[in-house]
Amino acid sequence: MQVGDLVRCMTVDGQPIGLVVERFTAAHSRLDRPKLRPDIFYVLIPGYEDSFPIRTSQMEKINVS
Repeated sequence: MQVGDLVRCMTVDGQPIGLVVERFTAAHSRLDRPKLRPDIFYVLIPGYEDSFPIRTSQMEKINVS
């Protein structure tokens, strides 16, 4: 999963399609290692002003950029 992908948000009511706009970056240096980094992306969903943090396990890829 990467920025620019279209995804279906499986845990949001109605399972809307959203755009991945940013990868979550933790403030803790320990989490900078790829193995420990949470797999969370910010997804922009039409009709909402702010993006939502959603885990990759809660999304389904629709289109890869």
